[in-house]
Amino acid sequence: MIYQHRIVIARSGKLEKRHIEFQAHTMKALDEAGSVLIGAWEVYIGNEAGSAVWQLRQFESMAAWETHQDRVRADATLSAVRQQNLYPHLDEINTSILRLADVSPRLATEWPSIDEVRGQPRGYIEQRTIRFRVGGSLEHHAF
Repeated sequence: MIYQHRIVIARSGKLEKRHIEFQAHTMKALDEAGSVLIGAWEVYIGNEAGSAVWQLRQFESMAAWETHQDRVRADATLSAVRQQNLYPHLDEINTSILRLADVSPRLATEWPSIDEVRGQPRGYIEQRTIRFRVGGSLEHHAF
């Protein structure tokens, strides 16, 4: 399995409008194109609190992800809807492709639908980003 990890930033009160547009048009089209949304987390505390959502989608393989991307790119209707209704509410989208580290426990491969979990109690996940100033010395790069 591989995972598409995406942060979507919509500042200045635009996040709620993004959610409405995403759920009205984009989410169903992405699901139909073969991706599985296994989680979406809003930033609760931190630099982008109230302005960002993290999404995690699951794919069987890189080939499955590439097929999904081809389907999404080929969908002219989805592209037009996103350009007109979704993108005006966004400031930034950052996407990464992840795989589980060797030390990670396996994740589930079957997930409930969004409608099955809507309104259920939710938990919190801590995401930390620590940036260090890269030194110029060779010792900095040594293991």
